[in-house]
Amino acid sequence: MHSPVGNRVLAILRDGDYAHPKEGTAVAEALTAVQRAEVRRVLDAGCGRGGTANLLSQHDWGTVVGLDIDGESIEYATRTCAEVGLFALDVKQAGQLPEEPFDLVCCFNAYCAFPDQPAALRSLHQVCRPGARLVLFNCCRFAHQQLPAALGEEIGRPVEFAVFSDRLGQTGWKLLEIQNITDHYVAWYERLLRRLSINRSAIIAVAGEEMCQYVDRWYGALHCGLMARTIGGALITAVAN
Repeated sequence: MHSPVGNRVLAILRDGDYAHPKEGTAVAEALTAVQRAEVRRVLDAGCGRGGTANLLSQHDWGTVVGLDIDGESIEYATRTCAEVGLFALDVKQAGQLPEEPFDLVCCFNAYCAFPDQPAALRSLHQVCRPGARLVLFNCCRFAHQQLPAALGEEIGRPVEFAVFSDRLGQTGWKLLEIQNITDHYVAWYERLLRRLSINRSAIIAVAGEEMCQYVDRWYGALHCGLMARTIGGALITAVAN
């Protein structure tokens, strides 16, 4: 679902060009603890089609920059997010971004797709000022739980709930809070599955019948895993040392 066609399907299933559940409401809730007055520059890491970055720009979070490895999604975002600086870069190449350091990094449902997560966190730390905030939400993996086999490689590498504080500490960040938001994820993906049923014809028109069936199976398996707590959701805030 991190492919260009996957992003187009998700844009149908969600209210805008978001690659994460609950769209703009989730962004607002995730940033409640961030002091907006201290933020001048924001980086959306793994911005996809630009929905979150555009929302932040429209709500006066300062200068907003988005990066994503998928050039097609960045090309689309440049046509719809006029006030956002957009770059087709691997997150490990964040050091190539121009200008000043960032005060806030957002990473919403993108972390699991980063192949080298320690390198990604170090790269994001490199482009932040001391005291900058990292706000990350993503599927997570609990200790002693196996991920549902039906999710396959598509699930990527979810946050390791029990050890993520150590991962942050090793890459220049200090954990402030990690919240288990699995109940929210259950509700969000129930809603997504309802929208999938309603919008089947639109998805087939964009991606074909086979893709529509795959999305139905995969998100059904994700929802079942969330209900069974074999996978969860986490909201994490950290500060740059």
